[in-house]
Amino acid sequence: KGMNEMTIEVVDAAGAPVDNATITVTPFMPDHGHGSAVKPVVTPAGGGKYTIAKVYLAMAGLWRITVTVQQASGSIDEAAFQFCLDG
Repeated sequence: KGMNEMTIEVVDAAGAPVDNATITVTPFMPDHGHGSAVKPVVTPAGGGKYTIAKVYLAMAGLWRITVTVQQASGSIDEAAFQFCLDG
């Protein structure tokens, strides 16, 4: 619980790193119907890697983190993962 940071790597279909993308990260608790009060901050780290700071998970329970990637070409992809955060 609390403030977290993570690093993601974005690659294209051929496995090449994707730089200069616009990344949006959205934490959400599906069982409670709410997100986080703090907006994550995404910083490019080069080589297709992005650091996401201020990932605030306020309480224990099921969280879904959705990552949206908009490439410079305009194409948009989205991935989501869920996990249960212990109290």
